[in-house]
Amino acid sequence: MSGDCIEASAEQLSAYELRQLIRHNKFTNNTSGFAQGCVQGNIVILPRRK
Repeated sequence: MSGDCIEASAEQLSAYELRQLIRHNKFTNNTSGFAQGCVQGNIVILPRRK
């Protein structure tokens, strides 16, 4: 994972590779359509109000 920014097509990355790029700030675009064969899910967990 070298270089400042990665431009890749959806069929080139596995889910693991995509996560690693994101974690290292090498992929900052929309992830929709990447890691073919996987389902994307998002979750936000907030503390309960007191």
